[in-house]
This record gives sequence, structure tokens and C-alpha cells, in this order.
Amino acid sequence: MSPCHPVTPSLRRSLARSDLPVLALLLGLILLFFWKLAFTNLIIARGDIFYYFYPYRDYAASALRDGHIPLWNPYLFMGAPFLANSQVGFFYPLNLLMSWLDTARAINWTIVLHIFIAASGVYVFARHRLGLSISAAWLAAVSFGLGGYLGTQIEHVNQLQGLAWIGWIFLAYEAVVSSQLSVVSNRQLAFSLQRLAIRNALMLALLIAVQLLAGHTQAVYITLFGLGIYAAWPAIELIVKQPRRVASTLAARLWPILFASILAVALSAIQLLPTLELTRLSARSGGLPTNLAVSFSLDPRWLGRALLPDYAGAMPAGGEFTSFFSVAALFLMIVGGLSFWLKRGSVSNLQLPTSRFRSVSIVAVLGLVLAFGGYTPIYYALLKIVPGFDLFRAPARWLVLFVFAGSLLAGVGLDVVRERRINWKSLLLPIAFVAVLIALTFIAAGLTPAGAAGPLGIPDAKSAGLWLGVLALSLACCVVRVPFSLTRNTQYAIRPLMLALLICADLFLATRPLPYNSRATAPDALTSLRPAVTHLKVGAEDRTPPDRFLSISDIQFDPGDSAELKSIYGDQLSADAFYDLIVATKAKEIVAPNLPLYYRLPAVDGYDGGLLPLKNYMTFQRLFLEPNLIQPDGRLREQLKSIPDARWLDLMNARYIITDKVGDQWYDGVLYDLQFATRLAPGHSAYTDQVPRFKADALGLVYSEPMGNSTLAQIEVAFTDGLTQTLILIDAPITTTNGLSVARLTWDEPHLVNSIRVTGVGGLTVHGAALIDQRSQSFQSFVLMPHGNFGLAHSGDVKVYENAAALPRAFVVSDVRAAASDDETIALMQGADFDPSRTVVLIGNQSNSPDHSVTPSPCHFVTYTPEYAAIDVDAAQDGYLVLTDAYYPGWVATIDGQPTNIERADVMFRAVKVPAGQHRVEMRYEPQSFRIGMWVTIGAWAILIAAWAVVLRGRTNAK
Repeated sequence: MSPCHPVTPSLRRSLARSDLPVLALLLGLILLFFWKLAFTNLIIARGDIFYYFYPYRDYAASALRDGHIPLWNPYLFMGAPFLANSQVGFFYPLNLLMSWLDTARAINWTIVLHIFIAASGVYVFARHRLGLSISAAWLAAVSFGLGGYLGTQIEHVNQLQGLAWIGWIFLAYEAVVSSQLSVVSNRQLAFSLQRLAIRNALMLALLIAVQLLAGHTQAVYITLFGLGIYAAWPAIELIVKQPRRVASTLAARLWPILFASILAVALSAIQLLPTLELTRLSARSGGLPTNLAVSFSLDPRWLGRALLPDYAGAMPAGGEFTSFFSVAALFLMIVGGLSFWLKRGSVSNLQLPTSRFRSVSIVAVLGLVLAFGGYTPIYYALLKIVPGFDLFRAPARWLVLFVFAGSLLAGVGLDVVRERRINWKSLLLPIAFVAVLIALTFIAAGLTPAGAAGPLGIPDAKSAGLWLGVLALSLACCVVRVPFSLTRNTQYAIRPLMLALLICADLFLATRPLPYNSRATAPDALTSLRPAVTHLKVGAEDRTPPDRFLSISDIQFDPGDSAELKSIYGDQLSADAFYDLIVATKAKEIVAPNLPLYYRLPAVDGYDGGLLPLKNYMTFQRLFLEPNLIQPDGRLREQLKSIPDARWLDLMNARYIITDKVGDQWYDGVLYDLQFATRLAPGHSAYTDQVPRFKADALGLVYSEPMGNSTLAQIEVAFTDGLTQTLILIDAPITTTNGLSVARLTWDEPHLVNSIRVTGVGGLTVHGAALIDQRSQSFQSFVLMPHGNFGLAHSGDVKVYENAAALPRAFVVSDVRAAASDDETIALMQGADFDPSRTVVLIGNQSNSPDHSVTPSPCHFVTYTPEYAAIDVDAAQDGYLVLTDAYYPGWVATIDGQPTNIERADVMFRAVKVPAGQHRVEMRYEPQSFRIGMWVTIGAWAILIAAWAVVLRGRTNAK
């Protein structure tokens, strides 16, 4: 069989019977590589796949099984759009099909399926559009689908889903161009080709729409940008020889992309219009700052580590830079690429489309240069002049164009070897390329990639030996005769087989350290409940809606059942897989960062690397965080060093606070809880009436104080029998090694304590407190806060505190302040006289109505669901109903059935003006962007189906 294959204009005929065994072999190889995900119940419990996609996909699938479209997410960021967050991929067809599987199984199978879609798309494109031989096209598919880039990106599920269609999109584009540029003299045949071009253009639009619905906009942007360069390059080549044809050729080659993109946007408008609305209100509106836009740029010195096989797993798992090929594929890539640019390496005998492969080469170079991001001035220029460039970070993701095009060039290199178009001189540059990559791994030994704990150091002997060994074997396959009694033709025919086997073996070794092999862990990492979660779920049972929690705990603790987990899983899981199980266990214990969505527990915090959180949410954080600590992707937990002021906890409806015990310290035989520090200026108090039921005859305090004060505080202790004791804290403490002071104040005999109040005299900061029974040396720790309704509700691996003074989710206030801007709102709220239970600041409201005299009126939730709330209000006088859920367009309100306005309150919440008396207020989330997008999508699909029917009718008539 000739290695080249005739290129046909029909997309439908792009698959032949001879391809089926090849695709079956490709599928079998993928199942071999991904057998843990395909055939076992093991899961990946790390990175975005665990912290982001499990919760989001579980919530989406649950809603679909319940028969409704989830428009709103009440569990993260104090409320946020759900469907409008394109990363959810709710309408992506394959997500819809897998919604009836359990979440972990659905994602496992999604990964395997999309690796096959990606690899098969490259195979069909290489075989039937670029004319490569079966073995060369298969090699290209293996290099792309089973290489390091997609294998690493499986943790970014929506990115994998989007990129899986890149080969099919290029295939559909070439089908359009081939059919429209075919020159025929027969009028009927020309008419048929026009219909064929339209049909192929419709298919191209459909594929782009599918990629859009996958939910990773950057993947679509990169794909279409690369496709545009691929399409434009043949016209650019005409500038010197035929400048008059440049414009017409460019238009002819670019119109299919423009047409298909417009139709694809219409087909997916049900997703895109809500996403566009969210983009306008997100932290990314107006583009990212330059420093964020160039973050995760590929340092050119890392090129060796990025492209060479990572046998030792040295690169950070789930990182942006891992894009390795087999050493043999890198070698063949240069062989193939040079064949179309150097006369000595002409491939005219292969009958391959030279212009297309030059375009492929340009796409490869473009992908590599753009991946360097901030290390090249080109990227800074593009950020300024090309629309959309500044919406995305991680320039290293442009490597996908290099990986895609490089895999195709490696296939060309295999055909060059097969056709004996190679000699020692033509191998010098490929050898030099691999040698430079190996040298770069030593040059970059002292650098630390993002996500790594430190420098990777020089390559280990095993890796260096394998790189050199595979390179030597690649050379041998190219130029050395096989030591068997075979004919000359058979000698050359067996070389591609040997190279293909070498590449498969090399990739198999290199992918062993990737997470889907080395870190697949037990499903209990996701499904088992932890005590802290159970406590929160029990606390939510009798509340409508459940109160929120705020986690400020890190995961620097060991689970109490570590030994038990080790006994169960220690001999079943690898060390890395067991480590991920433990980390996931700790993440569940602190319920972070997006696990609240999985457990349906409303949280203050959240995490999103895309369009969330909302800009208002980031502004609200200025109340208790320095601006430089506010992160554009959430993760409030990681920035908080201490508990926010009680006013903000109350306003956020944060009833529960989760902390760890890492900071607890033993002093003088007592374990003090040092999580919360309370500053007490002279005359200011901290107290608690959430005192442990414990007979004590002493009070222990851990504190710090300014120098020069003798009397620091006066302490009132009220006992349950009605007696009181006044204690004076004098600066005569035990001083600890970390600069804190410890004092023990005693009374005559043990009593049950009812409440404790500490009032600053000389000024001090209280860090911890404990009741002590000196007879038995037993104790009970507690915390002192400016308000007393704050006590320990659960103590296990972590501590859960209950803030009993937290405001309900909805309340009525009559003290109304007006602010013209967010800055003015923040200033008003930070004033000492601002009480969120009595005062509301309305953004843009022109009138003030201060009234501190009226107690907040009671509210009662009749119904609360993600997209609907009904609240009965009994207002003592005119005021505002404040609902501390995020303000967002699309929410509409009625009072007793009559429409009313929703105003933005306290930076990010909702407020509705209510008159005195009893009323029912209802709020519904009915976004116009979704409704309009739905009708646009229905119309676009109707046009697509009608156009397809016309094309098919014409084909039938032609027959």
C-alpha cells in the first residue's frame, strides 16, 4: 500500500473501512494506558478534578436528574450564577449523557472517551486530509492523545473536553476548503461540490459549538487562533510571488471559519449569553492585569523538561508545562518539519500536500513561541492589539498547538523514513534538537517551576539514560539495516513498525508517574463523610435556609484516623495514591474549597479560576482583608490569618467557623485554643456566655500587652448559683517562648461558671482562655470575643465554632444610608457606628433615612430554593428587607404579588423596600440572558436542520 492517501472533499467519507481496525487498535492502546480509570473504581482525588469538577458536575447531574436546569448556585461565594459559569459545561452533550452515572465514574469515563476523541480526530485528519500513511497517521494520533500534554490536562476536565475536538475541527475545515476549491468543468458536479461545502461548513459550525459548550473558552480561542493561522498561511506565501491573489485567497480560506464561528455562537447561545453577562460582572471584566495574563508562562529554559519524557515524575503533577513526547517522536518531528522547508529533504515523492504541512509547521512554531508568554515581547504586543488575549492567563496552554502540529510532523517524519528519504546528514539537525533539549534539563536544574516545592535538580541517571537510549534506537531504526534475511523493501517497511513500537513503549514508561496511573486512589476519598461535615449537615436540618460557614483552616494536620486508613488502604494503594487520600480526607474535614457545593452546605468562600468570583464579592472582602491579599479566584480561607470582625461574620450569616488545632499550645499544663486574638482597648470588653459546663476554681489567660502597664484588665466571673467574682489581671505573668504571657487567676472553691467578661484597663490582646480545676488539674478551653455568643460546637480533627449571634439570612432594617460608589460604601460600613443588624447601605440610592430606634423586624422563610425565595415579613415601620445572598441581574421581586425593585445593599447583597405591616416578599431568578439565549439557540438549530435537509435533498436529486 502506498503511504500517501488521496485527499477527498467529503467529510462523510473521511472514514474508511480500513480505518476501523486502526481506530480499534488505538482505543485498545488508550484503555491499556488508562486502565485504572476505565476498569476500576479508583478515582483521581487531587487538583481541580477533586476540588472543582466533582462538586460542579455532581450538582449539575443531580439537577438534571431532578428535571430542572440549575441556574443559581447558593452554596459558594454567598451565591453566584451556576449555569452562566461556562466551566460547568451543563449543555455539553457528553456531560448530559453521563449525568445518570455517579460523579466519579462519569468523570473517569469522560477522560478516557475524550482521549480517544482527541487521538482519533488527529488520526482521521492526518490520514484523510494530509494524506499520511496509516502508520504515520496512527503515530501522530498516539503522540497527541497519549503524550504528556493531554495526560496532564485531565485534571482540567473541561479543557480536555474542549481540546479533544481540535483534530476534528481542522478536519472539517479542510473538508470545506477542499470542496470549495475543487476545480471542475461539469456544472452539475460543481453544484454538488457547493452543496458539499455548505454541508461541511455546517459540520464545522457544529463542532465549534460543541467545543464552546465544553466550557473552556480559552481552548476555543486557542483552537480558532491556530486554525486561522493554518488557513491564512497559504495566502501569506503568495505575497512575494502572486501579491494580487493574496486578498482573494485569504478571503476564500477564512470565510468558513468566520461563518462557522458565527453559527456556532448562535447554536450555543443558551450558554454563551448568560456567560457573557457574567463576564461583564466578574473579576475578569475589562481583561486581566498584565502580570496575571502572563502568569504561568513557559520559561524557555524549561523547554527540555517540558518536552522530554518525564520518567521520574519530576515535574509537578497537574502543572501547565508538561507536554512531553517520546524522544523518538521529537526526533521524527524535526525530520518531518525540515522535509517541507529544505530542498535536500524534499518529500515530493510522497505526494503530500506541501502547502498544508508548511501551515502545520507554522502552527507548531506559533504555539511554542506563544507558550513562552511573558518571556517574549511578542506576547506583550498581542495583549495590546489582539482582542481577547488579555482575558486568559497561563500562556503555557498555547503548547497544545505545538503538541498538535508537532504530532502531525512526527507522522510525516515516519513516512520520510519509510520512503528512504533520509541519510546521516539529514539527521544532524534532529539529533542536535534532542541534544539541546537534554542540555536544557541540566541548565534549568536550579529553577523552580510553578507548583513545585523547590528546584528539580539535574535529571536522574535513569531519565538521562533512557533519553539517550531511545535517541540511539531511533537513529538505528532510521539508518541501520535490520539483521534478518529480508528484502530491501521489507527492510524499509519494518522500520515504521519498529519506531511505532518504540514510541508506544517510551510513552508508556513516561506516563506511569502521571496522576491517572500513579495517584488513582480509593473512592472513599470523595464519598466518605467526615465528622465536621456531619456536624454542619445536622445543624442545617432545622434551618431554612441553612446558615453559612466560613473555613479558615489549613490542612497542616494529621487526621485522627490516619492509622485506621493506613491499615485499610496501605497495602492496596501506592504511596502517592495514599497521600492523595489523606489530603482529600483533610480537605473534606475543612470543607474547602468547593466541597460545600458537593455537600450542599452554604459557604462564604469558594474557588474558581474562571469568571468567578463576582467583582462585588472581591470588593466586599476589602472590609476585612488588605487589597493585596484579595485573590481573583476566591480562596478566602488561604488569605485569612484571623477571624474577621464579628460584624462581618454576622452580616455574612456565618454561623459556623471551621479552624484547625495546629496553633493550639500547652502552657502550664493547660492546652489553650489560640485561634482567635481579641484586642481590648481600655474600656472595651470581650465576654462569653457559651461557657463549658465545668466546675472550676481558676481562670487561665494567654495574652499580649503593651509595655509599661501594670493593671491590664478587670474580669467579671458570674457563677450559675448567682454569685460573682471580680478578678484583676496584673502584669505578673509567666512569659512563653513565643512572647505571649500566661496568667492564672483563682477563686476560693470550684463553681459552675455562667459567663465571663474581660474589660481592658491598660490595654491588652487576649489570645486564649481556659477554666481550670486545680484539684484534678483538668481544664476546658474556650474563646473570648467582643460578643458572647461564640462557642465551641464540635472538636475533632478540626474545631467548629458556632456564632450564635449571626444574623439570619433575611432581616428588616429601617436605618438606610446612601452611597454613590463602592468606595463610599466600604467607608460607611467601616465606620464605628455601623451595625449591620440595624443599618443598610444602598448603592446609588439618593436618600438617607437614619433611624436607630427600631429593633429589626422578624422575617420567616416560607420557601427557599436556589432560584426562588418566599419570605413573610412583619415590619414595624417602613424599611428594607435585606437578603444576604449575592445581588445579580436576573433576580426579580414581588411584594404581595406586585413587582418591586431589588437594590444592591452593603456592596454585594439584595434589598427590597417594604412598607410597614405584614407582607410576603418573593424573589425569583429569571435571567433574560438565558431566555434570549434559549430562543436564539432554538432558532439556530432550526436553521441548521433546515439547511442540512436542503443539502441532503439536493444530494438525493443529484443521484
